[in-house]
Amino acid sequence: MERVRSWWMAGVLLLAAVLLFANLGRPRMWQDEAETALLGRNTLRFGVPKVWDGLNLVTQSYAFDFDRHLLFQKPWLPIYAVAASFAVLGEGTARARLPFAVCGLLTVYLTWRVGSRLSGDRAVGALGALLLTVSLPPSCTRASVAGTRWPWRSRCC
Repeated sequence: MERVRSWWMAGVLLLAAVLLFANLGRPRMWQDEAETALLGRNTLRFGVPKVWDGLNLVTQSYAFDFDRHLLFQKPWLPIYAVAASFAVLGEGTARARLPFAVCGLLTVYLTWRVGSRLSGDRAVGALGALLLTVSLPPSCTRASVAGTRWPWRSRCC
């Protein structure tokens, strides 16, 4: 019975991976994604997320989110994650989104582990992971990244 549950969870993780990583490079980035990617590029160049690289000013908030060209009103961890992805894999849309897709897959796995630990039953943890995988908000995010028009997308995104 335990092997069946392990295979079932492997299927849930495979489903989550397919949903998260399919079409990761398409369509073009949204405004906030592009901002994070450009700041990641600047972080590789300067070591910190500078909004001015000498040619381009990268901001969404009409100059309210930086001081002396250094970003201060947004978290730096996503920017450094993108910078690390760019450093290892090179620049590109899919590579800018990759760290966040990996975090999504890790979240599904951790949902299974925590659910299993709290309930004492691995099936309950796997059910929680499955519900997270197919739940509406992540589905809307995946649909918007994949550029698809799912029937419920207009109601939730």
